Amino acid sequence: MPFPQATPEARAAFDALLPAGATVRILFGCPTAFLGDQMLMGVFGDGLFLRLPEEPRQALLELSGARLLEPIEGRTMPEYVLLPSGWCADAERVRPWLERALEYVRSLPVKEARGRGGRKKAQKKAQKKTQKK
Repeated sequence: MPFPQATPEARAAFDALLPAGATVRILFGCPTAFLGDQMLMGVFGDGLFLRLPEEPRQALLELSGARLLEPIEGRTMPEYVLLPSGWCADAERVRPWLERALEYVRSLPVKEARGRGGRKKAQKKAQKKTQKK
């Protein structure tokens, strides 16, 4: 199932809002910003999404048109809110929510390095080291 491609308007809004120090990767076929190893925001089709903590997320979801990001039908990403359509044209409307997202993502712990074999393999290796001591 193909993902919706980033529209030029959404991409321009993303570029204008991209915070200093963020790295851009492609996710769901669209640009996504990361701070370190944590996803912050991105484009999904013609909209922007932000990663927010519970309280601001609920406040934003109460606004008409905002919804949880659902890149694959039936699989929502509960910390990510797809902003109401039309917000791409109004960076000043997005900026306060982006500031909350930045604050939240900066507060998250650094993810454990996965290496080859993924996180489960790293956890097993750590368990074995602990058992040997």
